[in-house]
Amino acid sequence: MRLQLFTFNAYLFPAKIGVMGLADAARVYSQYDERTGLGAFHTGVGGGVWADILKQVVINATYSVGEENLVFVGFDFLF
Repeated sequence: MRLQLFTFNAYLFPAKIGVMGLADAARVYSQYDERTGLGAFHTGVGGGVWADILKQVVINATYSVGEENLVFVGFDFLF
């Protein structure tokens, strides 16, 4: 989920800035995984910030907490 906080509009540098949240639950099927029921699901939650620069490039940084704590910085096109 993304929420735009504000629009920044300098003469040659328009941008949108916002925050985002994430939640995930997934089941991995493996012959080595002995967990069953709801305990077999891997879960994670987190959040971050994003910036849409020049309506062409999106830069985002997220932090997620689950079985591992992860920091991700992404540089994408047209989010």
